[in-house]
Amino acid sequence: MLDYRLQVFRTVAEVESISAAARSLHISQPAVTKHVQNLEEEFGVALLTRSSSGISLTEAGYILLDHALKISDLHNEVAKKLGQSHGELQGTLRLGASTTITQYFLPVHIAAFLRTHPRVKLSLIDGNTEEITGALLARKIDLGLTEGFCKSNAIKSNPFYQDEIICVAAKDHPLAGRSALSPSTLARHPIIEREVGSGTRGYVEHALRKIGLKMENLSVIMDVPSSEAIKRLVIEGLGIGFLSRLSIQSELKDGTLCELRIRGLKIVRPFLLLHHQGPMPGGPASAFFKVLRSIT
Repeated sequence: MLDYRLQVFRTVAEVESISAAARSLHISQPAVTKHVQNLEEEFGVALLTRSSSGISLTEAGYILLDHALKISDLHNEVAKKLGQSHGELQGTLRLGASTTITQYFLPVHIAAFLRTHPRVKLSLIDGNTEEITGALLARKIDLGLTEGFCKSNAIKSNPFYQDEIICVAAKDHPLAGRSALSPSTLARHPIIEREVGSGTRGYVEHALRKIGLKMENLSVIMDVPSSEAIKRLVIEGLGIGFLSRLSIQSELKDGTLCELRIRGLKIVRPFLLLHHQGPMPGGPASAFFKVLRSIT
């Protein structure tokens, strides 16, 4: 079992805040501070630095965090083996996922996983591809699920699903109902785009370049941080958007949105499971990966 002081320190390191750690652990802020101070006194080193911008780890703090994470991994492995001896998987699983995956793909699969493994404690954070990659590198999560490719050599990626991004407009948009459009026609209409760092944006820009369109030559009127925001703005008639087909199935069915077909444009991307280089983590992480691999 992980020393409770180490659990407190790990939580502080992950959320980078004494107050947020206290809320997460359901203890007081002075109690959190006292646990960290006890560790600092025991090891004779400062573990945290405090500034107006928040909490950060010292070099010694990073060493202790790595130690705490290894102990936690060992604990999960023991829990897995003991659980398996009784036919049940136990332990914790910390997931981080890109926004589109979190909202439109994961809920049904998480529900299925937890019905099969009810003794696993699962947590989920979301963000864009860069944010999820950063959380994995900082060991704040065990697995990342993204739409964009990871640029870090320290992380391994495994595709598990093929997604399609399509161009859409409101039902009363001037281009609605027209046959395959030329790229130059697309360039003459306002476009609403995802924010920099989004996996969706990266795929869209790459695909548009292949048909001769550069983003700087398009009429991009707004960058927004979520697919839901693009969806609502497009429905209101403010512009054209690029969205995962997963995210707009009901809107396409009821006619609120319509698909615009652009000659030569096909945007298909894999959803990727990210983990640290080396073998796939065991326990709940391995079991969850098996769920993803079973998806057709």
